Amino acid sequence: MRMKSIAFFLLTVFAFAFLAACDFQRTIEVPYGAQMIEVDQDSTRFFSLVPFQEVTGAAINSTVWDIAFSHYAGYRRTVLTNSGVTAERLETGGRGGAWHTGNTDLDAATPNDGLSPEDLPYYTDVYRYIAGMGGDSWRVVNVMTYVGYETGTGIEGDPYGSWQYDRRQFYTFEMGGAGFAVTNEVYIIRHGCGLRYSAIQIVGYTSADPEIYILEFRNFY
Repeated sequence: MRMKSIAFFLLTVFAFAFLAACDFQRTIEVPYGAQMIEVDQDSTRFFSLVPFQEVTGAAINSTVWDIAFSHYAGYRRTVLTNSGVTAERLETGGRGGAWHTGNTDLDAATPNDGLSPEDLPYYTDVYRYIAGMGGDSWRVVNVMTYVGYETGTGIEGDPYGSWQYDRRQFYTFEMGGAGFAVTNEVYIIRHGCGLRYSAIQIVGYTSADPEIYILEFRNFY
């Protein structure tokens, strides 16, 4: 029995390694007008959406930026908004956030697309426990990255199960496929200033090093 258990464990590890390798090799196409964002390991890149440009230096600790992408070991597929615990940690004063439009048509999105019950409390950045192969980690999630628990809410003292990939997150896991794939969900982003809005859609992603995101968006004025 012990040998069978060891063999099963090794087969499982090999399967995950194979899927990860396939994901690293995913072909990324950049549609006309889209933005390709590369995020090196152990870094976070911050962007404003009007105009679209990278935000660096002291401006990171302000309401200037609207969306950010983080890439750390065991902390991939992390999209941040200038809101909630992220705004508190960086002392930005940000009043941003994100919520679902309920569809995958970027052109159909409007600034009047409202919050739904499933957006709460994830329309701003919040901390939640995430179960992984390396153990539990206390991570920042929002509507774009929260993929659902089998049980519980991911808060200490409330037992929770594995990820389900059954919410409107930007990516899903392709068992037997090429690793992670985008869902093409469209989100409304409230800018860090709290006054402007954009519709965004992540239309391409690879978990290679660097991580790569292909982003399309529309700004509402």
